[in-house]
Amino acid sequence: FNVVVLPSSASAVSAAEFLFAYMSPFLVAAWGASCDKHCAIVAALIIIVFNLIIHTPALEEKFARYPWLFVSPGDHLTHHRQLKCHYSAPIFHFDRMILSLREFVNTVHNVIWDYFH
Repeated sequence: FNVVVLPSSASAVSAAEFLFAYMSPFLVAAWGASCDKHCAIVAALIIIVFNLIIHTPALEEKFARYPWLFVSPGDHLTHHRQLKCHYSAPIFHFDRMILSLREFVNTVHNVIWDYFH
């Protein structure tokens, strides 16, 4: 699991974990956007494809220059190797996005603080 990660690891979660962790954000978004059945199926397929990509060690080097917004195979495989980091999956790198937002808020706070004091 943390030494050798096979692409089939992407499917090695319980049905409850898959529905909650992977599909619920898309199901809520599809419901909120009034998507039809075909839209929901496409969303599920996108999740499945990205889940396979991030669990494929052979793609780690090919996706080394992945856009920072997305979880690369290297990012997610680090999660499997260290088990305490990079929990984002399977598409958006929420760890990185939240850290960037936090840094932005701190910068704005410091600018405002310096201006008024």
